[in-house]
Amino acid sequence: MSTNKELIDELNKELFDLTAKVIHLIRYYPGWDKDDSYTFPDGDTWHRFDPERDAKAKDNAPG
Repeated sequence: MSTNKELIDELNKELFDLTAKVIHLIRYYPGWDKDDSYTFPDGDTWHRFDPERDAKAKDNAPG
């Protein structure tokens, strides 16, 4: 079982990673791909917010 300190440490790591990605995204805004996705140097891909596309993806999701 994780202790509170371990949980806080993990959340801090995730927050740092998220903040770094947002800063990177702001600095390199023109780097969006044609499919409205952006791939970071670490390989993580984000998609531009699109409620219609997101609703279709949710409807077509397995399970």
